[in-house]
Amino acid sequence: MGRWVVLGAGGVGGGVGARLQLAGERVVFVARGAHLHALQTTGLHLRQPDGDARLAVEAVPHADVTPADRVLLAVKSQDTAAALATLPPGSTVICAQNGVDNEALAARAGHRVFGMMVWLPATYLQPGEIRLHSRAPAVLDVGAFPWGTAGAEAIAAALRAAGFDSAVHPDIMAWKRAKLLSNLAGALVAAGAPLEDADALVAEGRRCLAAAGLTAPDAALLARCAAVDCASVGGEPRPGGSLWQGIARGTSTEVGALNGWISRLGAAHGVPTPRNDAVVAAVRALSPGA
Repeated sequence: MGRWVVLGAGGVGGGVGARLQLAGERVVFVARGAHLHALQTTGLHLRQPDGDARLAVEAVPHADVTPADRVLLAVKSQDTAAALATLPPGSTVICAQNGVDNEALAARAGHRVFGMMVWLPATYLQPGEIRLHSRAPAVLDVGAFPWGTAGAEAIAAALRAAGFDSAVHPDIMAWKRAKLLSNLAGALVAAGAPLEDADALVAEGRRCLAAAGLTAPDAALLARCAAVDCASVGGEPRPGGSLWQGIARGTSTEVGALNGWISRLGAAHGVPTPRNDAVVAAVRALSPGA
């Protein structure tokens, strides 16, 4: 295979890309603005519970992707269409994103698509610095889209060589729907709302999935990822999840692809979703571009 091209070098993309590079893979990081400048001038500062590393990385504003490359798509869901527009048809795209609509977008654009279920507590708050918080191997499970395993084991093997726990699932989208359920409470943290409402958000999500005839092995997912912790890095705990970090950086969040997806699914199948509707509005009030 050729390079790993990381589109979206934030917490997940930057962290996974850094670990792949440390394992001997050639990695190209596509970034912009101050983050791109930092990567090009001082490198990528990877901070983990067991210590720090500073990597000299190849960072560019745009990569000329070849058929031999693997594209790790790690942009926010609202940026997926624009990122896909930079790729030549037929690219190998691995959607390492929250939400469950990105794979279909990539497939419609003519790419060979894999889904990745990411259970990786990461933090990206300042240019050039990525924090990975788990002492245990983070879980990055993969599968072909829309269903199957063809080609997925080679991706999983590379991730395992980089120190991740990676299994192959033929129905990777079911696992990503389960991850989406676990992400719903992140909007409460982002909005500063009581976490006691988390169970109600998830219950709405389960009712919507059932009405749509969609499966989500959320209990199996929690068991699969039980060893992944959220340790401090440099004595600092993880301050919040991806939605909270988006607000902290002053960027848009992907609440529309998470809680908003549940709201839209409920509307399509006649299932009320008042709690998810409310947290979407609350997060958007704090981050109008969400």
